[in-house]
Amino acid sequence: MKTHFNTIAVGLLALNLLIAPAVSLAAVSTTGASQKPKDHVIGGAFCKNINATTDKINAGVASRTDKVLANRSARAAKLEADRIARDQALSTARAARDAKREAHMTTLIGKADTDAKKAAVAAFKSSIDASVSTRRASIDSAIKTFRSGVDSLITEKFSKLDTGVTTLKQSIDTAVVAAKTSCSSGTDGATVRSTMKASIAAARATFKSTRTDSQIKTDLQKLVDARKASVSDAVAKFKTDADNAKADLKAAFK
Repeated sequence: MKTHFNTIAVGLLALNLLIAPAVSLAAVSTTGASQKPKDHVIGGAFCKNINATTDKINAGVASRTDKVLANRSARAAKLEADRIARDQALSTARAARDAKREAHMTTLIGKADTDAKKAAVAAFKSSIDASVSTRRASIDSAIKTFRSGVDSLITEKFSKLDTGVTTLKQSIDTAVVAAKTSCSSGTDGATVRSTMKASIAAARATFKSTRTDSQIKTDLQKLVDARKASVSDAVAKFKTDADNAKADLKAAFK
């Protein structure tokens, strides 16, 4: 299930886009201001251009959010496509094994030259067919459980991240409104810039703490391991049942 694992993990990692600064709050120089203190240049330029600056911040956040949503949709589509492809491959492989098994049974029937041997072949076929059905049912159940677990995990993780994104956007909006209000009330631009920068940095730090990329990898691996264990158990049981059926058939052909 490596493809499933990578698809989901990469989808979550795309949220790094929202942690990156949406726009630089670096100083905006003005002509003839080279002799002025740096903070004075920053302060004057910042409040003068507050609308353009905050518009860029909002546009940056919106753009990154759109990219994350588009990436999520693409990953979900890929995950579904991978599942369909795996199901088709499994169905094809099973059909091929069925044909091979039926050919083998036909050969055995041809070798059965007594009623006892024919009865033994019939019993052997019945036993193998039942074991195959049991094995397939167990494997199908393991796959279903795995996929259900993955879907629940994705829903849970993205729900938490969606809440984090909403909080991040609200915090940035609050910082933007506060900055504009401070500039309008005559607060020194350098102070406004510093306060806004700190508020946005804090909002990003809070959002970063809600990310659970490493945790989803751990949880996914647990699901993968559980599925592998279930499949291994099903295969082992089939082998035991098949060996017993073969032993009975050999005894009848002696």
